[in-house]
Amino acid sequence: MRLAILAPSAGPSFRGEVAQGQGGAERQLAALGQVLAARGHQVDVILSSDSEAAAVNGCRLWPVYP
Repeated sequence: MRLAILAPSAGPSFRGEVAQGQGGAERQLAALGQVLAARGHQVDVILSSDSEAAAVNGCRLWPVYP
């Protein structure tokens, strides 16, 4: 299964960083994405454009949301 998550401000949570404004929702999305990726699913995360493209814990992070 391929899954795309729209989470503009969750980049730090996916990268394991602590950042201002990161709450439970961002951390839950990061945990969910990582578990699904570990089970073999393709997880793409759409982030705000101030982030960098990366692959973290099986999730592909895409900085394209304006």
